Amino acid sequence: MVNENINSIDKPSYKDKSLKAFFNNHKLLFILIGITIILAAIRYISIIYMPDVFSDEEVILKHIEAIRNTGYDYYNNKAPLFMVVGGGYTTYVYLYPMLFFSFFLGNITPEKARIIQQTLTIASCILLAFGVRNWFNKNNKLFWITLFTSLTLPWGFVQANRIWDPSFVAVYFSLFFFFFSVLMKNDKIDIKYKGDNKKFIISSNIRGYVYSSLVSISLVLLATVYPPARIPAVFMWVFVFIWLLIKKRINIFMAIVMVVVASLMALPLAYYILFNEEFNSRSKSLLVFQSDKSIQTSLLLWVKNTTNLFNPSFLFFTGDWIYRHSLPVFGLLGTINLIPLVYLFYKRKESSNSLNWFLLGVILITCISTGLTNDYSPHSLRSCLCFLPYSILIAQGWLLIFRTKTRYGKYVFLGLIISFFILYFTFYVLIGTGILKFENAGFDIYHF
Repeated sequence: MVNENINSIDKPSYKDKSLKAFFNNHKLLFILIGITIILAAIRYISIIYMPDVFSDEEVILKHIEAIRNTGYDYYNNKAPLFMVVGGGYTTYVYLYPMLFFSFFLGNITPEKARIIQQTLTIASCILLAFGVRNWFNKNNKLFWITLFTSLTLPWGFVQANRIWDPSFVAVYFSLFFFFFSVLMKNDKIDIKYKGDNKKFIISSNIRGYVYSSLVSISLVLLATVYPPARIPAVFMWVFVFIWLLIKKRINIFMAIVMVVVASLMALPLAYYILFNEEFNSRSKSLLVFQSDKSIQTSLLLWVKNTTNLFNPSFLFFTGDWIYRHSLPVFGLLGTINLIPLVYLFYKRKESSNSLNWFLLGVILITCISTGLTNDYSPHSLRSCLCFLPYSILIAQGWLLIFRTKTRYGKYVFLGLIISFFILYFTFYVLIGTGILKFENAGFDIYHF
């Protein structure tokens, strides 16, 4: 089991309050913090190399500026919840947080927007790592490995540098996962039963109600922020709701609160979906189920689209063929991360735990929902919800490699990590963003 209880990175062997002694007794901690700072710095440096903004990104920036100055969006609508950008829509749960930062930073330029998004993405990765730490009994090693993995996955690299709604998917998913991990693993949340018939009664502990409500709120925000995340987020809510009931982490009253909170939070989104004709016509045109196609053809296309999202080439080598969606050549997860995933599968008996089954369920739900769109497949942008669940699985694979009992196990692990950092800086930032500029110039590296 990947489940060790390490309450400190490196416990001091003697009490010495000098600064030198503190550093000597916490060398590993300082090294890990240093590597994290380097990775964060690389993400900020990458902003310099990003190509110019696209038209839909420009419209989002104009919406922010217009609302900040006049209270009306770029198309002269007064503080709307959903705004048109190019062929799609941006939402208030993306635009208004960016608007909030504009009051402190002034007019939001592309560089400022990317700095904000990179900062929020880094914060999301940290929050995700804390959620993993909650799940695995304060396992500090897994905390740091999860943080490194989530910071360096190519899937999340481009999205944090693009000025659009998908960059906030990581923010709302990490919030959900943190609240969910507390609800699942906090011993102070105790569900009480009455009598032999195991009927639920109201728990005296308020924490359960608070965190179950926060789980609902974060999933509704996730459904609202990015249109292709709506169907996965709805199915995820149902999946999480059933999971919590089966695991007896919520009682019937908490379940009612979750339903009520989710329903109230979803009212603006439900109104928009039901009464916006332009949105509905666009959504219907993207579905695999069309009036000019037979049910059998549509079902086969759905299955094909879904299975393509598990294609090793897509995940580890080529990525999405639209370069502004992902970094080409390296895949969505990074070629090197094939190693820990294969090793995790090889050690599946040792590494089996309820979290892995939950994460696989989330990934499957996301891919099945993404497969409903007929635009093309595989589509990394519409399946970007998978980015953080994959990070946790990869981190567990790296931890298993780190814990191998062979003489050179740790050295192999550290060597691979260092090599990965070099590849990350050299290829992901320099070559990867350079390839993105090729797209702007009309080139296609796959079809010269």
